[in-house]
Amino acid sequence: MTQSKFASVKFSADFVDLARQEAALLHRSVAAQIEHWATVGRAMEQTPGVTLDKVRAALLGNFGVDDLNEQEQDAFFDLLSEQFHNTSAVEQAFFASRRHKGGGVGLDEQGNLARTLPGGQSVKISDQA
Repeated sequence: MTQSKFASVKFSADFVDLARQEAALLHRSVAAQIEHWATVGRAMEQTPGVTLDKVRAALLGNFGVDDLNEQEQDAFFDLLSEQFHNTSAVEQAFFASRRHKGGGVGLDEQGNLARTLPGGQSVKISDQA
């Protein structure tokens, strides 16, 4: 008899809903999101210097970027940058609507800071840094 590579595990509906929300933001399946959380949790438990107090502070939202060491900050900003570059269809539709209405500020195709006017035309605010 062949063994399956999958196992069933029960989670509370609230936990699965949280995983579903996070999965949508990160373009993952719910199962992949829960596996990711488990992997991160396991890695944190096995990483020297990561204390239970630090984990609790992060879970409570009482943890700023300045509280991270240099490697943690690098990882944080890499993930943040990835989120800006991997927008969902809902986010893309929202920003398209904002561009059409005007008032949005962001980078134009040349990398300059620009403001979007009603109708979608953009006006450069500053040159590339």
